[in-house]
Amino acid sequence: DAAVLGSGIGSLLRTCEPYPAWRSLRVLNQSLDEGPWPLPYDVDTLAPMWLHQPNLPRRPVPSLESTGKRFLEELALLVSDSEAAELTPLWKGFAGSIAGSLQQRLEHLQETRDVADWLEVLWDAGLLQYPAPLPACSTLAMVLRPDPVRSRNDIAARATRITTAALEFWDNVRTGQLDVDVDAEGSPQCMRGYLNLFGMTRVPGRAGDTLKRGARDAQRIVVVANAQYFQVQVVTDSGALMPPHCLRKAFQEILERVAAQRAPHYYGTLTAEDRREWATGHDTLVREGGAATALRMLQNALFVVALEAEEGLCTAPERATRHLLFGSTPNRWYDKALQVVVYPEGACGLLFDRAALDASVVLRLAQHIRVRGETDTRPLSAGPDADLSSKEEAPLDVSVVPVHFRPSPSALQYVYRAERRVQGL
Repeated sequence: DAAVLGSGIGSLLRTCEPYPAWRSLRVLNQSLDEGPWPLPYDVDTLAPMWLHQPNLPRRPVPSLESTGKRFLEELALLVSDSEAAELTPLWKGFAGSIAGSLQQRLEHLQETRDVADWLEVLWDAGLLQYPAPLPACSTLAMVLRPDPVRSRNDIAARATRITTAALEFWDNVRTGQLDVDVDAEGSPQCMRGYLNLFGMTRVPGRAGDTLKRGARDAQRIVVVANAQYFQVQVVTDSGALMPPHCLRKAFQEILERVAAQRAPHYYGTLTAEDRREWATGHDTLVREGGAATALRMLQNALFVVALEAEEGLCTAPERATRHLLFGSTPNRWYDKALQVVVYPEGACGLLFDRAALDASVVLRLAQHIRVRGETDTRPLSAGPDADLSSKEEAPLDVSVVPVHFRPSPSALQYVYRAERRVQGL
């Protein structure tokens, strides 16, 4: 019983909902020593996004008493009255056995200077070591409405505006110009999670997955259509974001290419596999299949844009969510922390891996994409009506490079098995 109860408490502790006693960071500052949260790389601490970061507190560990109180309150909502009555003695037995030592270990973890967030450590370990397929256990979806202007919902045009908005958000993150998040009382929040939004990839491993960050100077995305992958340049040689009309041209070129040929194999299904099976296949692809370059291109991509052929999803959000998660596994790359999916009639959505990203971070990106995508009136074709910022870049041709996996016969066996198994998702 103690083991079962401990498992439930561990699940409760890993939730992102803050405990009532610590809802404000200002209150935290009054009770805890301040300490900077380690970042994966150096940032401009004078930039608006990071100005408050050095003064943020570390996440507190709730007391054993408050954990027990909330545990009993939450479970009482899910079970019958007779079952709820049995929980109290179970909790007391757990609290009198191993709970004390577990609490001390959590507090030690919180006090360790090289651990920014004890909860993040446990959260990551739980999600990255779980071997179930990502679409079933770790990938979440957000559905966005089509553009209110129907004529702007052509798939290439819609993909261009959404991608442009996402890149503008990325540019604000990389330059530190993103406004800092605040809580209900106006206190600044940690912005560290935004560094995982772009360029983060989940790498399968036999003992558990790992999160790997792409190159800091990454300037490309990967676009997948009809199960075929293409690397697309999104930053000019001068360091500016690629103009919308150049991105539109790239999307249109990709759609024309994939319409004329079928994908030889469905590599995206591998990322929807059981993680241990995919880890073995991943090693084989790298070692024998000549896919190291392709996997590196996907890993270094800022995010993945999937162009879909499915229609009729604009008025069916539940169906759209199911299709986002499971309906087109060959046209996905679930290992990527962020995927943008666009449909022919303007429906679109975001897929993200909760092992790498908090929903609040993705929600802010989604809000930016929705507002910016609907209000951006810049023309999507080069010409005399193009916006001034794009005129000097107008001669540019955006680079579109096919991503080739080149698998060996033995590596292909993993692809075939994945194609068969994901049909049961």
